[in-house]
Amino acid sequence: MRPNRILLFLAGILFSLGVICFLWGGQTVSMGIVELRIPSLSLFEHSEEKNISAEELLNESAKDMDLSASLTDSVNVDKANLSDTLDFYFSFMRENNARLHFPGGDTCTAILNPLFESLENLKTASNNYPQRVHIIHYGDSQIEGDRISGYLRALLQKEYGGGGPGLLPLVQNVGALSVSQSLSDTLTSFTAGGMLGQRASHKGYGAMAQFAHINTTSDPISLVINAHRVDGFKHVKLFASNIDILSARMNGNEQCLPKNDNIQTLSWRLKRTTKRVQMDLSGTSDILGIYIDADTGVTVTNIPMRGSDGTFFTRIQRAEMSYMLNELNTRLIILEFGGNALPLMKDSTRIEKYGKGLARQIKHLQAACKDAVILVVGPADTDIKVNGELQTNPHLEPLIEEMQRVTLESGAIYWDMYRAMGGKNSMKVWADHQPAWAAADYIHFTRRGADQIADLLWRSLMIYRDYWNLTSNVGENN
Repeated sequence: MRPNRILLFLAGILFSLGVICFLWGGQTVSMGIVELRIPSLSLFEHSEEKNISAEELLNESAKDMDLSASLTDSVNVDKANLSDTLDFYFSFMRENNARLHFPGGDTCTAILNPLFESLENLKTASNNYPQRVHIIHYGDSQIEGDRISGYLRALLQKEYGGGGPGLLPLVQNVGALSVSQSLSDTLTSFTAGGMLGQRASHKGYGAMAQFAHINTTSDPISLVINAHRVDGFKHVKLFASNIDILSARMNGNEQCLPKNDNIQTLSWRLKRTTKRVQMDLSGTSDILGIYIDADTGVTVTNIPMRGSDGTFFTRIQRAEMSYMLNELNTRLIILEFGGNALPLMKDSTRIEKYGKGLARQIKHLQAACKDAVILVVGPADTDIKVNGELQTNPHLEPLIEEMQRVTLESGAIYWDMYRAMGGKNSMKVWADHQPAWAAADYIHFTRRGADQIADLLWRSLMIYRDYWNLTSNVGENN
């Protein structure tokens, strides 16, 4: 065949393919068990979009945060500057991507006042009058290994005092950098949600949404806990239920609980601050958790539920959950879910169904712990291939809108992690950062990325704390 005819033949094929892409681009053609997706001509267009760095995305959210502390350094803000200072806070609350969203509107922040009052009271606590504030962080695999929670804990304990990691399960299903645990025997973990552990025949999971059952009358089961990236502790509390008989020994101090189906506790106050403790257990009982703190200050508990969409709380008996949360003076409950629900959100009906389920969880927790603020942290950006291009999952934004709507209608607070980190297609930018802030699956943060998210949430909370401080002081001085 002559060269000119070959060129005409190839040109004709390319022209025909161009017509097909123009008329039917983006559509899928089924051929038996095979599906062919026809590419759109937009795939071949040269993008003029400016490359943006992960730091630039973060700066969009963080640009106003550094001003907050300087604006409220003085206890008495003079009247000439008060109006401008308030304007700054209101601007942040209405416009910043890292702002919180409140049930009554973005400037109706009073729901946070009891939390801030409890935290500030810690600054006047003493050994004779110890006070504690407990924060519990439930989430999916984004918070495994104490990610996000650990960074928040460190910042909170630096600001308000405290030590220890909070609640720990007897069986550590997922390792954490902050705490390592070892058991002398293999025990089964029962969990209310997620992919790890088994489901129990009852609902007595407690506030950790998990427990381990011990049944030993001869050799005790030894648990060793080592804290690594947390300040030391001097107070240990054991939560147990469905007790036939339970004996627990620590530092030569043995305590026992008789037969009782209801939740019971054992406590030890250590003579000195430590980062290591050993507990020997014997008997028959469900162990709902071991709480470790400095006896005063803040603790932040990390409870990751790998594979969970966060709709498991209604499987937990409210009475036991309520007892544990209130016993520890829990003032903030963070729910960080949604990512595992996303693959199933194919239409508005499924999104609305998930929203109704989320609302039930919020109500269940509100009834269990009336003094706690519920903060729902929405899912991060999740990038998938769409028409051959890596971009934000098209169902993510409708899911986030529904989660925010039902959260506010339920009387809880919402923080939009997706927009705080940069919004559409931001996960790819985070993954391209050096060192990487996101994993190659374009779903999970690396530890460095999780620290960036935790820092952003912390700084946002502190702006609301500073605003509370300012308005409280102004009220006292008028």
